[in-house]
Amino acid sequence: MGRSYETELTTTCMIVDRAAGRVLIQERTNGDWTGVCFPGGHVEDGESFTDCVIREVREETGLSITRPHLAGLVHWEHRRTHERTVIAFFRAEAFSGQLLPACEEAVNRWTPLETLRQEPLTDWFAEQLTIYEDSALQEIYYEYGDGDDSPPRWYRA
Repeated sequence: MGRSYETELTTTCMIVDRAAGRVLIQERTNGDWTGVCFPGGHVEDGESFTDCVIREVREETGLSITRPHLAGLVHWEHRRTHERTVIAFFRAEAFSGQLLPACEEAVNRWTPLETLRQEPLTDWFAEQLTIYEDSALQEIYYEYGDGDDSPPRWYRA
């Protein structure tokens, strides 16, 4: 059995405006994945996770983040095909620029951090927000099959 499988690498970033007590969210309006999440996207050839999250945030929001901090990983694998998706979750509190009201995929807006979980979150995002809330949590792993999903495994430092 080989060790190379199709893998999708992505990033997402919680941008925190600490002074105002708010976070930047995106209301996804395009496609079949709708709801609220954080900005992010796919890692391009020759690009690191950090470079990707900086680029994606700038493209989608108009903001330039500096010193993004890796908060943890979320990934899943299909039991039969071994296709995998890996999301590097980042947090940034240093940013500059003018927020774009929208991008091709979503509407951008700030929301109070304490009411974030009351937003209509995208699938699985409520569970995955724990990566940002629990500093000991470093990884969430899902394994699924054709109608045979396993509960996620949580890994703490």
